[in-house]
Amino acid sequence: GLLWWIQASRVTDVDEALTIHAKGYKDLNHYYNDATSADRLKEHITIPFLCITAKNDPFVPAEIIPSKEVAMANDNVFIVNTKLLGGHIGFWLPGRGCWATK
Repeated sequence: GLLWWIQASRVTDVDEALTIHAKGYKDLNHYYNDATSADRLKEHITIPFLCITAKNDPFVPAEIIPSKEVAMANDNVFIVNTKLLGGHIGFWLPGRGCWATK
């Protein structure tokens, strides 16, 4: 059944198994490059914007977190990336507990 996603350790596992096929992408890179907000952050943010991310976020893989270059391209964009901990808004993973308490 579809409960395999509970055992998936990364959102990229789910995206690779389901999302790219459902949306017609050729691979994960194609999907993530199309879905990224990096270009919109660089060009369209006209008021101060603070983006706080965690490198262990199960929904936002570290490789797609906006980079320092994105913030450098727009004076209104401020990006903070935690080095190790943070998770995703206290998201609860069945059998693994709450990311907020890790």
